[in-house]
Formats: sequence, C-alpha cells, structure tokens
Amino acid sequence: MIRPATRVLAAELAAHVGETVEVCGWLHRRRELKNVTFLVLRDRSGLGQIVASGADGGLPEETVLRVRGTVTANPQAPGGVELTSPVVEPLSGPAQAPPFGLHRPTVPAALPTVLDHAPVTLRHPRLRAPHQISAASVAGFRAALDAQGFTEIHTPKVVSSATESGADVFTVDWFGRPAHLAQSPQFFKQTMVGVFERVYETGPVFRAEPHDTARHLAQYTSLDAELGFIGVHHDVMAVVREVVAAMTEEVARRAGEAVRLLQATLPEVPAEIPHVHFADAMALLGADEPDLATAHERALSEWALREHGSEFLFVTGYPMAKRPSTPTPNRAARPTPTASTCSSAGWNWSPAASGCTVTRTTWPRLPRAARPPSRTPATCPPSGTGCRRTVASPSASNGGPPAWCVRTTSAAPRSSRVTCTG
Repeated sequence: MIRPATRVLAAELAAHVGETVEVCGWLHRRRELKNVTFLVLRDRSGLGQIVASGADGGLPEETVLRVRGTVTANPQAPGGVELTSPVVEPLSGPAQAPPFGLHRPTVPAALPTVLDHAPVTLRHPRLRAPHQISAASVAGFRAALDAQGFTEIHTPKVVSSATESGADVFTVDWFGRPAHLAQSPQFFKQTMVGVFERVYETGPVFRAEPHDTARHLAQYTSLDAELGFIGVHHDVMAVVREVVAAMTEEVARRAGEAVRLLQATLPEVPAEIPHVHFADAMALLGADEPDLATAHERALSEWALREHGSEFLFVTGYPMAKRPSTPTPNRAARPTPTASTCSSAGWNWSPAASGCTVTRTTWPRLPRAARPPSRTPATCPPSGTGCRRTVASPSASNGGPPAWCVRTTSAAPRSSRVTCTG
C-alpha cells in the first residue's frame, strides 16, 4: 500500500529531479519494448513518463493510477524527466478500451462516436483543447470586468415572457403555467445596473431558431455586460477593447498549448481598435443596405487589417430602423423622433451602456459631408424623471449648428443624465 505523499503534477516533475514523488492520473499510453515498458501518465497538467520494467501488471490504457517513484533526468522523455523504480497502484479496475487511441495526434472517429463515448473520448488532447481555451477566455472576461468595478450577477433562465423580439423562444410548463427559457439576461442586467451600476454575467441562453448556420445556436454561453453613466459610445468601446485584450492574454497564458495543438493563432488586440461609421462602411463596400451581411463583415475585416493592421473593427452608427431598442443616437444626420422605449443604450455586442430611457429614431441617409458635427454642446430642455416618453428636440449652442438632445434616465429612481448628440 502506498503511503500518502504530496502529489506532484506531471508538469512539475522537472523541478523535483532526484526526489521521490507521487503522481496520479490516467494511463495515457503503454509502450512495451523487449526489456522495458514505458507508461505515459496523463493528469490535468500534461504527460509524464514512467519506466515500469513490466511492474504494472499489464494494465490497459485509461486505467486510473497512483505511482510513486524517483524523478530522473532524461532528455528524451516528455518534459525531460521520467519516474524510475516506480510503485504502481491502480485506483480503478481495468478500464475498457476507448473507441480509438487517445494518444493519436488526430481524432479518427466521427461525431456520433465521439458523443456516444464522451466520458472517454473528450479526454483526447484535441477535444480537450477547445474547453481549455473557453475556460481561459471566460476567466479573462471576468478578470477584466472585475478590475473595472463590475459585479457578477446570476439571473433566472426561466422567464414569463420573451426577452427580445425577433427571436423564437422555447416554451416550458412551469407547474401548469407557460414559461420560457431565457433568450438573454437583458432586462435583469438593466435592473441590476440601478443596483450596482456595472454588472456582468456568463451563462446559458436559449433561442428556438432552427437555422443550419454557424451563426445560429439554439443554446450557447453568453458573455453579457451592462454599465451606467456613459457619456458617449466611445466609453463602451474602451471597455470592449480592454475585455477582448484580457481574454486573448489569458488564453495565451493558460491555454497556449491548446492553441498550438489546434494550429490556431491568437489575434493581436491593438492599443486602440479602429472604428468606422456605418454609412462610411457602406460606401467602402459599394452597398446600400440596412445591415451588414456576412460577406460585408469579412470585407470590412480585410480592410481593417490592410489599412490599420487590426484584426478588430468597430462599426458605429447603425441605422436605428435595424437596431430599434438598443442603440443610442450618435454621429449621423439629424434624427426624426418616432417613438420612445424604456431600454438600454447599447452597441453591436452584449456589453452596453445603460439607461432607462432611450429615444428611438429613424435616420435619413445623407452623404458624409451633409452630416452635422458629431457632438455639439447644448442644454437640453427639461424632462420628467422616471421611465417616461422622451422627446428629442433641436437646440442651438453658441450660434453653431443645431444639436439633438436626448435626456435619458438611469435605472435608479430620481436620477438622470443628458446626452446631447449632433
């Protein structure tokens, strides 16, 4: 019986040369030669080699083991070290052989085989790698927002009504009453902005959209953020940039080997992500559409990389007819107020500037030269507090061109902010 000892991970063995240590993990591979047997042990940190000399009793691969031995330097072994004079103790019965060799460099099986044997097949390094990258990116997301004073929240996933229009919902029976799986935590985020000012969540969302494309998923993990006291959309863009940079840095730090295994390349996040107005983007594309198609996005990405050396690009100033509930009016032609809604002022990703009231407007398309300056200081007309109808009206400042003023109220009662947009 092996006595308890301080467990050492495979990736840490090089720091214990000459010492007797204990390792635990799965028998990843077994190689039998004429006079010696090599066991490759796999744990959460990587692989370690054990010189067994036939002392393992012929255990099959994927058997769970505890091994105690002496760490010996060997440049040909994984990590440059191996365990010699081992005492091998099985912690499980002999494992059933997996449907394919987990030590192989690729996955020689179709998706149904992988799913049918998921408890074993997902141990393959290439199938583990996406989960490692996902975990690292979410850790970077959380760390970046925590550093900027955000509070993580956890919102209900069964709701009484649809969260967003334009997306179908999954209906469930909730003790005899109809309910829905949440499409988004949007309403809860807006509520909690009035409590914490800055909030975020990582959690599942559900959309009953039977589309067979890579851009439509019935269930996925959403990274959502919401913040208050926003002056202009550049404030949100700055937060987005910091979050994306932190996510890529954390993936490189924690899952760099997984990235290399998948032969992927992490993008470089510039100090300032370039941005282009929607109307200018349409001009670059030679198109006149209310939204960007997939081909448009690819073309703009190529343009940003070619002209700015950036794999990232912000597109601002989306037509309000296409983004009716979340955008806030900014640099564009003077708006024509059409309706008001109690919503949040946001942009084309989940982290959004928050406020309780945003004026919904329609924007006539004008050439770039016809647009007024992006922002003109002005004093907005008085407006009531609370979540009420908001009226956009022109005002003048210092004899300059008219500015369009929108008073928005925060989610917190009796507080408001004024955004004047040219």
